[in-house]
Amino acid sequence: AGLSNQELAVDILLTGIELELLMGDIGRCQELQRQLGEKQNLTRMQIFKGKLLEARLAGLTLRTEAGKMYEELVDEAIKYDFGEIAGSALVSLAEIYLKENNYDDVERSFRRFKALKIQNVIIKLDHNMILAAFHYRRKRYDPALELIKTIKETAENSGCMYFIFKAIVLESDILFHCGKYSVFMKRMKQAQNIFNILVDAFPDERNIEGLEALPFVKRFNFLVDKMKATVDINQ
Repeated sequence: AGLSNQELAVDILLTGIELELLMGDIGRCQELQRQLGEKQNLTRMQIFKGKLLEARLAGLTLRTEAGKMYEELVDEAIKYDFGEIAGSALVSLAEIYLKENNYDDVERSFRRFKALKIQNVIIKLDHNMILAAFHYRRKRYDPALELIKTIKETAENSGCMYFIFKAIVLESDILFHCGKYSVFMKRMKQAQNIFNILVDAFPDERNIEGLEALPFVKRFNFLVDKMKATVDINQ
């Protein structure tokens, strides 16, 4: 049987929230979440997807309860055999724990993720980005760069420019930290080109303030300043 009008309307709302989260538009996310809350008779899958996006919004607005929301969601999703929801939540949990320097729980989240045997390409890319960042934090630079290489290849094959950009930004960060300034400059030029494409893809009526507030974009802009400083020093 096909989707009912109600199910289709909810799916459209969920997709809208997901896109707004990617663009960092908190106000629009909150409005769509309000509309979602008015819907009735959601499928169990839609309920879980809504909870996942609610937790992501909580994380984006730096609410302290985001971690607890993800923990509860993981347990519920596994109970009802929604492995991809659980996997996405575990990736976000690992990211929160990494920000808190809670390395034991980062590794615990990775182990739980591995046990789920996720096949979804996007979720696996998300996981590998956090794992590469974890390697970097633990000063395991070669494994981090090898994993980033894999991420870029997978993202290119899948047409995921968003992940290509994130991977190059993290790679540039590592290269700068390791003093490999020549390669750092090349990677940053690639990142700048991709960022320009992403910005150009924004609708004319939307501003990019939300996008620029996202952590990985803020890191990109920080590295742009480092790139300019490196050019000035070498002139």
